[in-house]
Amino acid sequence: LTPLVVMSGALEPAQSADLGFEVPGRIARVDVALGQHVHAGDVLATLDRASIGAQANASQAAIGVAEANVAMLRERVELLRTLVSSGAAPERELTGATQQLAIAEAQVRQAQAGSRAVSTSIADHTLRAPFEGVVTQVPDGVGQVVAPGMPVFHVEDLSTLTLRTTVSQSELEALR
Repeated sequence: LTPLVVMSGALEPAQSADLGFEVPGRIARVDVALGQHVHAGDVLATLDRASIGAQANASQAAIGVAEANVAMLRERVELLRTLVSSGAAPERELTGATQQLAIAEAQVRQAQAGSRAVSTSIADHTLRAPFEGVVTQVPDGVGQVVAPGMPVFHVEDLSTLTLRTTVSQSELEALR
């Protein structure tokens, strides 16, 4: 006699994820359709990059201004070194110019860090599949404004399903 165990439960995918952008913006392009199979790294959607492009331009301009300021202050420091060594200028002017140069060099580094932050933000405007699976939720189309972390896609790996159920102790022995 073979015992019969009837189980009911839910089949769940091996892994699943609700996906959203890390930055706010307006969806400019949706690259997948509901039910489409995707591979890890495939682009799901892209946000409008107009504002980030303006930030990138402003960041590059800030670097240019800061570098020009450094070049000008380096020339001033060299001139003051010559004047101080010949006794034509007081030492305090050289000290002040050297401090201004150090501040200007720090401003260049700050502007470069801002540029790197903008580059990272550009990458955050593209949403990619984290693993291979099937797209089970897709936004209605372009134009939707999204907030950071707001789920707009759902991807499930359906290659392996797990049955979640409960059984009694006696049924468990019969399953072995």
